Amino acid sequence: MERQGSDAVRIQYYPSSSSSMELAAKIDKNNKYTAATKFNFNKYKYDFQFITGLVASEDLILATGWSGYIYQITFRGEASYLHPIKNFKDTTGIFVASIGADYMFDNSVMINIELLYNQQQEQQQYLNFLQVYDAPVSVKNLSFTEYNIFSQISFPINPILNIGCSAIIYPKMNGGFAGFNIGYAAKENIDISFATQTFTANFYSPVLLKKQRIFFNILFLKLQYSI
Repeated sequence: MERQGSDAVRIQYYPSSSSSMELAAKIDKNNKYTAATKFNFNKYKYDFQFITGLVASEDLILATGWSGYIYQITFRGEASYLHPIKNFKDTTGIFVASIGADYMFDNSVMINIELLYNQQQEQQQYLNFLQVYDAPVSVKNLSFTEYNIFSQISFPINPILNIGCSAIIYPKMNGGFAGFNIGYAAKENIDISFATQTFTANFYSPVLLKKQRIFFNILFLKLQYSI
């Protein structure tokens, strides 16, 4: 099942062949507005972007991002600062940032590593992984821990078969994530994929009044048919 889309307006302007400006806006079913402007340009062989806007009629956002190469390695990063509009002077904002790199070998094996910092999660308290999965997704909760270290490797066995492994370390929770996925193009319009996800971390138990180790396992099987 695909997620529902949004009715929105988007305007693009290209001042030059290496730069662009965009304006996008939407209103959701609760009459909350989201609008932003973005400016892209290329300098020193790097792509840069700057964003400013309003998120769900609640937060002002300032963001930036960049992407380029260091020798054969792709290097990129993003940083966002959100500040509530309500009680603007009496509240503090949220800072989210990531930095990452990836490298592709001659045999098409790709390795990726990324570091993520989410200031909001410093005070966020979860009792188990089900609360994490049920939490609404937004730019504020890209992760459920303050610091995250992510790595991934993917390898195309052949044009129709691809496998991948990924892992995340949650330093403050003495936990992590491990995942494996395999994708197979059975026919030109039929794709089959299988994935496993295993989570483990120390969560505080209100019953035991102490932290306990929790494991959480999920299996996914997806069959996709394209008309």
